[in-house]
Amino acid sequence: MSALNCESVEPLFSDYIDGILDPSSTFGLQAHLRFCPECRATLAGMSQVCMALHSLGGTSPPARFKLQLSNRLQEELHRRRWAWKRPMAWGLALAAALAILLWPETEAERAEVAMALDAGPEWAVPPADRQLGGGGTEQFPSLAHAGARAHMRPVSF
Repeated sequence: MSALNCESVEPLFSDYIDGILDPSSTFGLQAHLRFCPECRATLAGMSQVCMALHSLGGTSPPARFKLQLSNRLQEELHRRRWAWKRPMAWGLALAAALAILLWPETEAERAEVAMALDAGPEWAVPPADRQLGGGGTEQFPSLAHAGARAHMRPVSF
């Protein structure tokens, strides 16, 4: 390693203190430190800070913290799983609604509408109710009373 200046050796201090600096960089740093009192002082200060931090020891977070963190991570994971599905679900719902609205009528439905138009105004009774004969009151007895059809109005086209 060529002669090092102060700017080039300062980034090496942390690795040197931690003992993970490669041998050639260690040799160059030590050579520079022999002739540079400023870098020696900086390195000594950093070493003291590191020793003070190591002497503090580690602390463990409370058990409640670990549980809360785990729950938050699970919630975030669940949210991210559904995040891409939500727009797709809305798109599928929109496609289904459009398909229902734009689906062509069958020939039988068209013929029934044409017959209703030809017959003139009559009470608006859906085809399913006409087939039951009683306006659907067989399925829904609560509609059998006299005023059940009062809400229906004549349809004119």
